[in-house]
Order: sequence, then C-alpha cells, then structure tokens
Amino acid sequence: MNNINRLFKFSINHHRLDFEETRYEHIIKGNLLHDIMAKIITKEELFSLDFLRRLTLSIFSVNRISIDRWNIEEEFVNPIYKLKDFDFIDFIFPKYRKIYIEREFIYSHKKTFKVYRPDRIVFSDNLNRIIEFKSYYPFNNNTFIGNKKIIYKYHRQIENYIKICKNFFNEYFVGYILYIKDGICEFVIEKEKEIFQWERL
Repeated sequence: MNNINRLFKFSINHHRLDFEETRYEHIIKGNLLHDIMAKIITKEELFSLDFLRRLTLSIFSVNRISIDRWNIEEEFVNPIYKLKDFDFIDFIFPKYRKIYIEREFIYSHKKTFKVYRPDRIVFSDNLNRIIEFKSYYPFNNNTFIGNKKIIYKYHRQIENYIKICKNFFNEYFVGYILYIKDGICEFVIEKEKEIFQWERL
C-alpha cells in the first residue's frame, strides 16, 4: 500500500467521516497534486482540460483512491489549468534538452548520508533550472503574511538542491518553487558562493 492510500485509510478510519479537510486529507491532496504535476512535461499539456482530467483520474486510479469524496475539477484540474495564464509558466516548462523527474542523489554530510530528490531538474540551452512543486503557499494564520519558518525551510531545500546539482553536473543552476493552488512562483539565484537571492515572480 502506498503512502497516499495509507494516509487516506488512516484519516477515514480513525477520524471523522465527513469530508471537511483534516490534516491527513490536506497531505493526501498535496501528494496527489504533486503526482499530477510530475506527469506534466510540456507547457502545451497545461492547455488541454481533457488531458488534465484524464491524467488526474489516472493518478487517482494508480493510488487506488476513490474520486467520490473529491471535487476533481475544483480541487485538482482547475488550479493546474489556471497556471497556463501566469507569465512565469515559461520558466517552469521551458524548451529542454534533458529533464530528470525526482532523480535521487545520495549526499554525505558530517559522516551521515542523506537522500535528496528534486521534483524536476531541467537542462535547457539558455538556463538550467531546479523546480520544486508545493501545493499551497504557507500563509500564516490564513493571512497574506507568509509563515517565515516554513518558507525558510522551503528555501533551504532548493538552495541545497542547487549546490548538489552544481557539484554533481558541474553546471550552473537556478531554482524555482511553484505553489500550485495559489499561483505563486519564487525564483532563486546564487549571487556569490552559497549566497542566494530570492524574489517572487
């Protein structure tokens, strides 16, 4: 049984049966969104509602999750489809010469080994990039003020990916975080050795 299905069964069997979003359901939704985005390779695929619907249903089927408790269109298909209207989408889905999806890197640090798995590594002729998908922007207490602790954690994650990929491939990389449901994209560049500059696009 995969992680998504385990979480789903736990939330249904051990918590309330109505479908107000619990913490577990929030995680399940995030994992499903992540799996859907991992299968979208080109920008053109974002322009096809039919493709996004079929892909979403396929992801649910693979994870053995019933669609009955979800509003597929509102919670999955439409938020992803709307991404096509943002100017930053060309940065997320560029023309590429090579792409790695969730490639694992084992990296040693202080006599321990850690596994790193960037969502997407894109090699293109003009700019190599590392892309990480997050479900929601970490708003603090439902306000438009970001939760600094979580944002810092996300930023450090991408910065680590950049350092690892630069060392592994001996090439220059920039990074992006795309918050799917909120249509927010952040960009990071290494200005000097291990000194990073972040901005929202």
